[in-house]
Amino acid sequence: MLQTLAQHPALQAAAAEVAALRARLPAASALPDPMLSTRIAHVGVNRWSLGIEPMSNIGLMVEQAYPHPIKLQLREQQAYRQLLAAESRQEVLSRQLRQQVIVAYLSLVRLRQSLDLNAELQQQLKQLEPLTAAYVSLNQLPQEALWQLQLEQSQLQNQALALQGEQADTLHQLQEITQRSLPGDLHLAFPTLSGLPSDLHGLQAGLSQHPQRIEQAHQRVLAELDLAQAEAALSPDFVLGGGLSNRLVLEPMWELRFGMTLPAYSAQKQLPEIAGARHALSSRTADEETLARQLQRQLAQSWSQQQIARQQHQLYQRQLLPAAHQRLEASLARFASRQAPLSEVLERLRNWLQLQQEALAAESQYYLAWASLEYFSGQAIF
Repeated sequence: MLQTLAQHPALQAAAAEVAALRARLPAASALPDPMLSTRIAHVGVNRWSLGIEPMSNIGLMVEQAYPHPIKLQLREQQAYRQLLAAESRQEVLSRQLRQQVIVAYLSLVRLRQSLDLNAELQQQLKQLEPLTAAYVSLNQLPQEALWQLQLEQSQLQNQALALQGEQADTLHQLQEITQRSLPGDLHLAFPTLSGLPSDLHGLQAGLSQHPQRIEQAHQRVLAELDLAQAEAALSPDFVLGGGLSNRLVLEPMWELRFGMTLPAYSAQKQLPEIAGARHALSSRTADEETLARQLQRQLAQSWSQQQIARQQHQLYQRQLLPAAHQRLEASLARFASRQAPLSEVLERLRNWLQLQQEALAAESQYYLAWASLEYFSGQAIF
């Protein structure tokens, strides 16, 4: 399922955006198109003077605009940073989709095992039904005991239907993420983890290379470039041109022109632009710092969650579940010898199911925490 994520439409769109931005890099530092113009200078209104009057001529002119060098440099840097930011967003999206697949798969595993536990308990209740019916027929138990047993079975069946509905929704969600059809009898089991980090400090040190932080850093640099561009708009641009003129009656002449823009009138417009760019830069800087603290906090929470979940699961497996199973077996044996009431057996069965579900939830939480840690570290744990 993870291998099919490369064909996800969102990832393909992100890859297309990266390719488009990379293709635009050469154009970022390109000069504007040159201008070719012709002119006719005619002396007089009521008569034709071209070829007669020395001042009448036909000319051909070529002009090239040259933006200020700092403007070209900033445009090139901006295009490059936009490419890097898009690549980081692509990596973030890839990690997010991978985490979504893992979380949905782990949910399916939990639901499938919950259904198995439910079916196991229903089977135990069915096994109690003949013995309970026999006790009722011998007037050793009231009829209500059989009804109580059937009520417990109905409640378990309703729980199973709810779990099946949740399982179908989760399977549909997984199919949407992976863009593939999955069979309903898919083999499900908690996956094997590999390459687990040994301490939290190593993961925290690697957060500086998290694609979200890198993308945010690129956005801050882009805000810096926007401010520099707003300030550079006050720098003059240049125009260089040359041409030939033919006066027909005299020798041809050539001319060379040089011009530059005067930003005297653009200053009033650019000052608000500069102020807005400075505000945007401050906002980007604050966002970058906030994201760094947020990732640190989420990483620490996930690390703590996996440790707590592991300890809880070990406690259930080593102490709580064996003790509950022992009490259940004892109650079943005593009920068979008519030494324990049916209510005690049902209470022990409910307790056994609840403890198993809690142990399953702890195990599921352990894997979910590692799914988050994989997202933060970038290491292939699953």
